[in-house]
This record gives sequence, C-alpha cells and structure tokens, in this order.
Amino acid sequence: WQEGSGERTRWEYKDWGNNNNITPGSVVRIEGASVNEYQGRMSLNINQSSRIAVLREGSRPVVAPGEPVDIATLPNDGYVCVVGRLMSSRADQIHRRDGSGSIDVVRGRLADESGAIGFLSWEPFEYEVGTLLKIDGAQVKTFRDTPELNFGRTTKIEPFHDANFANADTLKQGMVSTISTLRDGSKDVEIVVNITSWEKRTFTKDGEERYLWSGQIADPTGQCRVSAWTDLPIDTSSLPMTVRITDARVRAWQGIPDITIDREDQLTILEETPWEGELDLENLKVEVPLEELVSGPSRVGILTRGTIVSVREDSGIIMRCPECRRVLREGQCFEHGAVEGNEDVRLRLVLDDKASTCALLISKDAALKLLNTDHAAMVDEIQANGSMAFVQKIRDQLLGCEVDVSGRIINDGQGAMILCDGATLANADTGLIATELRAQWGLQ
Repeated sequence: WQEGSGERTRWEYKDWGNNNNITPGSVVRIEGASVNEYQGRMSLNINQSSRIAVLREGSRPVVAPGEPVDIATLPNDGYVCVVGRLMSSRADQIHRRDGSGSIDVVRGRLADESGAIGFLSWEPFEYEVGTLLKIDGAQVKTFRDTPELNFGRTTKIEPFHDANFANADTLKQGMVSTISTLRDGSKDVEIVVNITSWEKRTFTKDGEERYLWSGQIADPTGQCRVSAWTDLPIDTSSLPMTVRITDARVRAWQGIPDITIDREDQLTILEETPWEGELDLENLKVEVPLEELVSGPSRVGILTRGTIVSVREDSGIIMRCPECRRVLREGQCFEHGAVEGNEDVRLRLVLDDKASTCALLISKDAALKLLNTDHAAMVDEIQANGSMAFVQKIRDQLLGCEVDVSGRIINDGQGAMILCDGATLANADTGLIATELRAQWGLQ
C-alpha cells in the first residue's frame, strides 16, 4: 500500500514468541497467529509457533551490541546489554487470555551499583541468586511506568567475572525504595514506612461480600496509600507504627502510587525508624525542585517553587456535576448528561522554573486565598465585568510572579500537572524576573 492513502484499521497485539524482528515501522507477514475480541476491540496474539516474514525493515533504538550500560540509564524500549547481579528469581506462569493454555516463564530482579530492574525470561533460566551475569540482547519493555527486561531465544546470558563488582548484600541495601521513587507497575518492592492510618473496607463482587485493608503511609520523601488483601498484625491504637514491606507491587490510583500487600509475611513491624526524628504527619511537605517533579513519578505531599507564565481562560467560576464532580460543559456532564451543577472555583495556570514547565490546578480555598478574595465577591465581579475581564485581572496580578505551591503531582506520560491545595507568593522581585524572562525569550 501507499503511505497515508486510505483508512487504516488498528489492532493491538501481544508477541508471546518474543520475536526480535518485529520492530517499529516494519511491514511483516504473520502466519499462525490467533485473533481475540474483547469488549468490541480486536487484538492479535502472535504465538511462539507463529511465523514472521519481514517484508520491509523498520527501525528501533540501537545500542552497540555487547557494550554493557548501567541499569539506571536503560531506555524505555529497545535492545540492550547489561551486567548485573541476580538478586531474585522465581518460576511463574502467564495464562493466555483466550484460555488456550499457559506459558512457563521466570521472573526476577537484577541490580548494579546504579539501580535495579525486573526481568521476565521466556526461556529456561537456571542461575543461582547472587550470580553476576552478562546479558546481551535483552529487550526493554515498559509496563505502565516501569521498564522491564525481557529475555528470549536470541538473548545471550553468561556468568561474568568482575572482582570489583558490588556483592549482593551491598546491592540489596541500595534496592530499598522510598515513596518518592515508587512508579506504577513496580514489583518486588522493599520499603520502610510509617503507617499513619488503617481501615477495613468491604465490597461485593460476583454476589460475594469481600474485604480489603487500606491506609496511608509516609516516609521522609512523601506519602501514599497502601492496600492489603490479607489480615495483618496492625493495631490501629498503636498508629503510627514503623514497618518494613517486602515483595510488594505498586499500582497507581488517580496517578498516585498504591502499594499492594498480598501476604502477611511481606510485613515486619520495626521497633524504630531508620531516619532521624519524628515525621510531622499533619504538615509533611517535601520540598522538591520543579524540574525533578516533572521528570519523576506521581507524588503526594510536595512543595515546589516556580514562576507563573500563563493563566488559562477557563480560570474562575466553574460548575461541577453533583454526582461525579466533573466540570460541566454547557450544562452537560460527560457521565450523567444534563444536570444542575454546583458552583466551584479553580485557577488553571502554567508554572515555569527556567528548566521545566508544569500545569498548575489550584483548588477553591487556595485560589481564594492567593487572590485575597472570597467566593461571593468573585461571583459579583464576574457578573459585573464578565469572565474575560476577570481573567485579565488575574493575569495582571499573577503573571511573572514566583509562587510556592503544595499538593500532589500527577505525571502520566502525557504531561505533568500539580493539583495544588496551597499557594503563596514568594518574596521575589517580580520585575527582575519578568526582565530575565523577556531577555531569555528575546522580547523587548
């Protein structure tokens, strides 16, 4: 076919055979695949027995073969060579969605002095934990926000000898996570935290009443949620308590990490914390540069500083659905249709620190405090002068100003956004900042 001509039909596919000749941009003929339909969406299963013929070569990230790279610098996709020590290994099975059977695999983790990464081996993997390995031709695939190494038929794995390479005990100490480093899709996580709240939640599934435990956890780098599908020896009257969690997995809810515990033996109660001093759980805000927040994972309880460089036209009074709190568009809710909305206030801004930019959404109380007004006065002003005149007033008041903002940041790969629950003007020379920005952008 000719590029760009006619309409295209797009299907998702799963490559169970780990074929390294399927690359972005390639045109291939596939024989012996199976087709699935789920909720009206079609997908293709490329099985281990499927035959692949490349009709036109594509492209993929290229790394010099046989040249090891640090785990911390691995790309999100492509073929790589790494040298790492085997920290864990366990047999597992992947069940095909079409019910046609299962595939035996091996999961585990590798580590070097720069970091650690999980792996999935589609071939027999019989190395002892602690062995130093050189792995050439491993494919990096990203699940949610977490990269993972995949070993297939063309992956070359062999023991490696380096007397200066860190031993397993040293590497294990560096593998202990903090809340600030948690990413959606992470597995085999080990972390030490304070549990600050704990409650039992019941729900009904398939006509059966079930339950899980959930709570809040914190460490010096931030806060997030924790969930447990089993009873744990946690006495709510003794909270906050310090615990060590091992072999946990991470899933994000509304962009915020949620650590999941499946077994009681994953949790150990500690007598003391590994950090100095007590955490101020009521006012725990971790100061992080904006550039670091934009390039990192979603986090709760952050404090950062930046310059306001844009004020969106939809700042001011908005109407929300009384059922789901979505913003109404011309009186319509995307989920519930035409409804009588509830009035609310928000500011939609853009924050800049000369290195990164980030969307900033300021909630009602924080917005009213920042603008030094109240809800009724804002409504009266908009009714008297119009919404665009009000937005222009905000621009005159805030553009070029440095602000300290607190709240949580959601970073979903499509951009970063801070959901702000507190904003104050920093003590800075806004005129000087504006002059520097104009000079940087070449404006007079």
